Amino acid sequence: MKKRAGLIALILIIGLFAVPLVSAAGFFNTAWGGGWASDFLDIVFGTHNIATFQQFLIFLAIFAIIFVASSDILSTFTTFSPLTSWVIGFALAIIVAASGGLATATIAIFGLVAAFGALAIAAIIVSGFFVAFAVHWGISGLGEWIQKRNIMMKAGKGEALTVAGVKAMKDIGKEIVK
Repeated sequence: MKKRAGLIALILIIGLFAVPLVSAAGFFNTAWGGGWASDFLDIVFGTHNIATFQQFLIFLAIFAIIFVASSDILSTFTTFSPLTSWVIGFALAIIVAASGGLATATIAIFGLVAAFGALAIAAIIVSGFFVAFAVHWGISGLGEWIQKRNIMMKAGKGEALTVAGVKAMKDIGKEIVK
């Protein structure tokens, strides 16, 4: 089972690198070259919306992920033989690609990731200004509270000896009284 899956993965990886090399000559003459390789890719994989070689490589990588994942799921959780599972997985991947679902999913996934990335950057910028204002306004009481809470948590977890915990609490009490 593992040897067969490894062999299929090896063939798939070789295919991922061989297909672009075979069709690379026609890729750059025009948008797709117009040769038999581009016609085959357009018909079988639905690649007519792909304009650059980099987009094509991303398309192939996502196709391989769908192929391997669906084949492994079918092989693991069904009563199909391993070979049948891999054939069905390949057919499912071609159906997703040819129907335009792969391109749509790729655009949606990358759009979602880009949106989350932009939101994360905005949150970092806003939090930076928030911290700057907080430091400027002098929220020293918050620092003491955080320090007290950390000591209490360590004492509660047994990380600090009871005597050391009591001494630390006394020290905090003296600082608060000042």
